[in-house]
Amino acid sequence: MVDGRIDLIKRLETDETSIVDFKSTERAQAEDVTRDQLHVYALGYEELTGERADLVEVLNLDESASSTREVVNDRLLADKGQGQGSGGRAADQHPSSAQEVVCCL
Repeated sequence: MVDGRIDLIKRLETDETSIVDFKSTERAQAEDVTRDQLHVYALGYEELTGERADLVEVLNLDESASSTREVVNDRLLADKGQGQGSGGRAADQHPSSAQEVVCCL
């Protein structure tokens, strides 16, 4: 079961969809954990909307820290989907979180 909330889903001028997570030094976690988290959110977004996210990004709220943006990694997405159980359907795992996943901060 995954219980989380996407910070922001945005449509870019390029018509791409990005899943965004806001971070600060106070909320810091390992980069690979954040990457995994964002790909799980991308899976949930796809399950709930039927649309794929194109990008995942971390927007760092600290002025001195850098932000990152990367293309959704299909291999990592598939790996995360396999770990979800029930065929990888995130919505089946926690249907009550649907509102949380598609809602923005």
